[in-house]
Amino acid sequence: NAAVLAGPSNPEILFNYGVALEKQPNWSGAALQFERAAYLRPGQPQAACMLADALARGGDSERAKAALQRARELGPCNISSH
Repeated sequence: NAAVLAGPSNPEILFNYGVALEKQPNWSGAALQFERAAYLRPGQPQAACMLADALARGGDSERAKAALQRARELGPCNISSH
């Protein structure tokens, strides 16, 4: 959390924080961090892919489907919709 406060516009920090939140599992918190990282790096598929996964695991299937579609348009995304 301290790293996010120190670098709130650093997509790598936000992405890594999202990964840490997924391990807790804090799906809504992870989704927020992945969404921020994807916004800061819109051409990178990994954050969009992880966003789709966190949304699906958190029960937001509609947003997860849209995020998964966006991620797959950017590149490979090896998650399935939950």
